Amino acid sequence: MTKLNQWVALCASLCLSSVSLAAGMSTHAFMADMGRKSLPEGPLRALLTVHRPSLIAGAIHPDGGYGSGIAFGEDRAMAEAAHWGDFTERYLDYLREEKENGRCAEEARQYQQRFVAEIPTAAANVFSLSEPCGKLIAFLFGNAAHGLTDETWDSLFEPQVRARQEDPNPLTILGTERAKAIGITPRATMIAAIGQDNYQQLVNLFANSPQNALEYAGDIVGIVEHFIWLDTPIIDTPPTADLVEIYRNNRHIESGSVKPEAIERAHLVARSAIKAERAAAPIEITRIRETMPWLHGNYFTGPGGVVEGGYMVAGMYQAWWKRLIDRDRQRDPAPTIVGHYPKNGQYGVPSRVTDPRFRVYAVMDRNVNPASVSASSVKLVDEKGAVVPSKLSVGIYDRNHTHLIRIEPLANLLAKHTYTVVISPKVADKLGMPLRKSFVWRFETE
Repeated sequence: MTKLNQWVALCASLCLSSVSLAAGMSTHAFMADMGRKSLPEGPLRALLTVHRPSLIAGAIHPDGGYGSGIAFGEDRAMAEAAHWGDFTERYLDYLREEKENGRCAEEARQYQQRFVAEIPTAAANVFSLSEPCGKLIAFLFGNAAHGLTDETWDSLFEPQVRARQEDPNPLTILGTERAKAIGITPRATMIAAIGQDNYQQLVNLFANSPQNALEYAGDIVGIVEHFIWLDTPIIDTPPTADLVEIYRNNRHIESGSVKPEAIERAHLVARSAIKAERAAAPIEITRIRETMPWLHGNYFTGPGGVVEGGYMVAGMYQAWWKRLIDRDRQRDPAPTIVGHYPKNGQYGVPSRVTDPRFRVYAVMDRNVNPASVSASSVKLVDEKGAVVPSKLSVGIYDRNHTHLIRIEPLANLLAKHTYTVVISPKVADKLGMPLRKSFVWRFETE
């Protein structure tokens, strides 16, 4: 494909289906911003507030390359690379050591030291970061939030939606009581009219459309029902040259580097897709509201939704900030558990482990070392103190770059019983840093 034809294909994809390219982008932006709002007043919150446009840009950045990858195949590897913890580690090293000999990290240290707590805004304090460093730091935090919330959303929120068999594809509810209530033609009537084969092809066509992706449905709900984009600024990306250096020699990039034009393409797609989603949302909300009532009602406050994802992100932000401003890399702060499910003290948790709603997860602020998760370091204990035999694992995609610790009991739990989860300091992050102390929480079965 010639360069001209590639750009024609890219423009066509933006014009004809740009809404679909944004599946999940808005939700990632909302959760990254919720993380900012959940931070305590202080220098980090003030910095991310002043540079919110770059925080939002970082939150949607990892998916932009998937969109431009429709026309430029190499952009997909760039997009994949930005999703994982090793990209974030590399970004942090760049700010601490390489960017003008660590100038951004030094500015952040001075900003932390000189920040006047009584004046909780970055612009009004004695010392503010330079524009380039402020953008780069905020973009880093948004990008890191995307990686964490991909895992929490996909492991906690989406399974709850699928357990209720909700699907934005209107054909999936044909023949159901809900379909009759909203006046949709029954399945049998449509099959009789067009034939079984044609009907199945139509179902497959709808199923393969990104507009019928669960993530896209969530974006629409956030935009319309919570008005989240109303106070969101213009997307502002940091200098492309810095991102090129950060991408260099990433494990996903075969050539050893990413070209500047690839980054620019991805940002163009992200901006265009977000705008298209905003334009389509007032029309699309009716379909989503009717086909996905649980998602519609729980998008913001459900397990793994925007609020819970934002709280986890806030904990991660604080950990990365400490690492950024610490001069001695040997004194990097210990990792922490920033989220878990079920919540502490939660009751009514299903006792059947095959119940789609059943999950026992912990979320670490940095990538987990898989080798540190074992029967001696992670335990589920019953009311008598006996360990519940369980399968322990990490992640839902790449186990070597994940925030998630998963506990799967090998048999059903007892009804109306309290269970305790204990994660000991034997659990460590990818750098070998262990938790400072045990993390414990309890829940009760229904």
